[in-house]
Amino acid sequence: MAKVFSSQDTRLSAGARIVLPAIWLGLIIGISLIEAPLKFTAPGITIPLGLGIGRLVFTAMNWVEIVIAVILLWSVFKSAVGAGYRLLTSAVTVVLIAKVAVIRPLLNKRTDAVLAGVD
Repeated sequence: MAKVFSSQDTRLSAGARIVLPAIWLGLIIGISLIEAPLKFTAPGITIPLGLGIGRLVFTAMNWVEIVIAVILLWSVFKSAVGAGYRLLTSAVTVVLIAKVAVIRPLLNKRTDAVLAGVD
């Protein structure tokens, strides 16, 4: 089992490593897996309106994820936790950076094209 706690932990750091991943996962499940698909089934929501709302929601979500990742990285590297926990936290942060730096711009181009009427 990964070493999540160390004897040098502060309560804040230990709490962040427990609470923040749960909040982050809940955010991803709530927005990406529940809200986004349901938005397009709501009465009166057109594709352009749904895409505009989606851009706003996912931009806000990405900023919240970045803040969570920074705090979580601080918490993990501040304490003497196990290497597995550090590796997992770093890997998830790399995925977030790739999503924000590579995938989001590509999706923005695609939504711009759809909003411009390109099929």
